[in-house]
Amino acid sequence: AEKAGMKAGDVIKALDGKHSHPLAAAVGQRLLRGEPGSTLKLTILRRGTDPIEMSLVRERLLPLPVKGKLVEPGIGQLRVAEFGARSAAEAKGEIDLLKRQGVKKLVLDLRSAGFGAPADGIKVAELFLKTGVVTKLSGAKFEEQVFSVESGKPAWDGPLAVLVDSGTAGPGEIVTGALLEAGRPVVGRHTFGRAAIQKAVAFDDGSGLVVTVPRYSTPKGDLIHGKGLEPTVTVAKPDEDEEDEGTEARDLALDKAIEILKAETKKPA
Repeated sequence: AEKAGMKAGDVIKALDGKHSHPLAAAVGQRLLRGEPGSTLKLTILRRGTDPIEMSLVRERLLPLPVKGKLVEPGIGQLRVAEFGARSAAEAKGEIDLLKRQGVKKLVLDLRSAGFGAPADGIKVAELFLKTGVVTKLSGAKFEEQVFSVESGKPAWDGPLAVLVDSGTAGPGEIVTGALLEAGRPVVGRHTFGRAAIQKAVAFDDGSGLVVTVPRYSTPKGDLIHGKGLEPTVTVAKPDEDEEDEGTEARDLALDKAIEILKAETKKPA
């Protein structure tokens, strides 16, 4: 989808000519899937433009590794694109490497990071927290569970800024909520608002119902699911016209996070 030009916030109007409006979410997901190498035609609605016709070539999904890089002298960027069983270990390895490169301040990039298990998000959050609650899970008929920091030895306790956008969801929001309430600056746009455990209920006639059972909240108890998280510093998305001028578009959110870090002294979580 990214190769074809899709962006966070795009709305799928039609899949291979079938209008998406009457489709249940599970049916839509099934239509999106297919054999690697097959083609899917989509009609996309994007704010400020006419409907966009787009062809996607399906590919086999491979885990996206955590990547770290030096963005300015003494400032590193840690990109977590999705969450998996190895994400925390990969993130720690990249942090150690950045430290050896002289990084003293870090940008944690969680933009469009919404895929993965909540448990893996909790493990990543613990890399940046010394003590305290990471998240809570509760529901009407679900006894509250509190997930707290276990090790007490964060991989990173220096100045930190977090990048988010409308594609940051699920485990990415769990990490964001914990760091936001730990006093770390969060830069970007309002997050998606999907952090819950859902259960599929099958009926005798072959139909089914997906029910949201318990929902995750921030350490202080503010629900994430259905609401999302508001960054401490909002950076608007560049206009499409600005992105298509032929010059390389600047990463305004990253620029702002770097500006904040340059003005910040060490602040342990």
